[in-house]
Amino acid sequence: MSFALALRSAGATVVGHTCRTPGGRSAAEAVLGTPSSPSIPDVVAAAFAPDRAVRSGSQPPDELIVFLLTVPDRELPTVASALAEAVSRHTGAASSWAGSSRADSSSPAPSWAAVHTSGATSVTVLSPCAATGALTLSLHPLQTFSDPLRGAAALRGAAMAVTPGPDPDRAAEARSVGERLARSVGGRPFLLDEDHRSLYHAAATVASNYLVTLEHVAEHLFQLAGIPEEEALPALLPLVRGAVDNIEAQGTVRSLTGPLSRGDLETLAAHVSALLAKAPESVDLYRVLGTATLGVVRRRGELPDAVIHSMEKIMSGIAESETQPTAAAPATATPESAAPTAAAGAGRPPSDQVSGGLTVATRSIAFSTQGEGDVIDLTDQLNRLLRETGLSAGTLTVFAPGATGAVTTLEFEPGVVHDFKQLFGRVIPAQGTYRHNLLLSDGNGHSHVRAGLLGPSLVIPFVEGRLTLGTWQEAVFVCFDTRPRDRKIVVQIMGVTQ
Repeated sequence: MSFALALRSAGATVVGHTCRTPGGRSAAEAVLGTPSSPSIPDVVAAAFAPDRAVRSGSQPPDELIVFLLTVPDRELPTVASALAEAVSRHTGAASSWAGSSRADSSSPAPSWAAVHTSGATSVTVLSPCAATGALTLSLHPLQTFSDPLRGAAALRGAAMAVTPGPDPDRAAEARSVGERLARSVGGRPFLLDEDHRSLYHAAATVASNYLVTLEHVAEHLFQLAGIPEEEALPALLPLVRGAVDNIEAQGTVRSLTGPLSRGDLETLAAHVSALLAKAPESVDLYRVLGTATLGVVRRRGELPDAVIHSMEKIMSGIAESETQPTAAAPATATPESAAPTAAAGAGRPPSDQVSGGLTVATRSIAFSTQGEGDVIDLTDQLNRLLRETGLSAGTLTVFAPGATGAVTTLEFEPGVVHDFKQLFGRVIPAQGTYRHNLLLSDGNGHSHVRAGLLGPSLVIPFVEGRLTLGTWQEAVFVCFDTRPRDRKIVVQIMGVTQ
């Protein structure tokens, strides 16, 4: 119904339509505004009626009558055969066209086309129609149609796959008809090879149908997390829309965010543990999707192989204990009991120990601050600089030159940032009496004191090429100055490559 409604809106004449059930015919009548026919032969009779071309102003020899088969895939063979039989009988028995006598079958009959709109079914299902002289093709809109009115509007701008029938002599003509139909409703046609149809349709299913499944699962998990049922989906939808907008703007690889893109092993392991405890039926789905997402992570080229390998272990569900910190053994073992353990590990350093030549790399991060109260998140840039060195283990030092800025770690969340700023206003108020202001009259005495209290440097260890920051812990620069400044942070990375 969506396609017929869109065609009618574009100026095409909808001669007739039918449906298998009375309820379906009534619904189509309500949407299309024209009476429904009780059967396929009745639709064919309306299409080939002798006076129809006169009423529409078309000339029979130039007219192409298009039958759209918008039925479930399993019904296509039956409907195609019924259509071919009905057209054959009607054109063979007709005695006139457009009011003129037609005494023999040599008089020209209008040409016709059979078009199905399935993305999964081969165009060869229309072979009975082709044998009757029809032009055959498939035209699949890459769009969803849960409601006829919404569906008709959604066709505008939608990509549409055109596959001509198998007759090589008519392939160009069939393609042209499909492209004209697509463009008439505002679609963007493209040629789809019949041999690639199943792969194409699988891609469309993943992109659309499985997205619905994923949001259904996410909605359920939100509810398990304590979010009221009526609020779960509305809370998710802005996140989904944001992801789709990012994909449109940047493509799939650059749009990936979240713990997999950051190599956050601790968070991933926590996800799996929570799912095992509260929603075990969703663990396999999470792991399969996570494993597939690692392919995107590799394409980004931002994480060391060791980190990706650790994420693979979490997603595979094996050796999870290897990705988790273990408690140290109590220091009660006697020398005798400890000796065999030492011998067994002779020549191999512990898993948290890496040996190699020491490398020191000095880098910098430049940015501007607008004045007092600016808090700049440095975490992503620090991770990038660390990845560029290729070092496996060591320490990363962040140093803020100057006397009106400082570095620390903080949960970079608006509420926390606000509270953090308020703290300095209470402890070191801007309106206090500062000898620095009396001597230099620049009004930022409190800025220097605040910066000195917080400190200019920060040291972060890294293991397996990954900063050991906590899940919500991020490295930040805090500006205490009273005016805008250009800043340059020095980053010194010291470590080894395993």
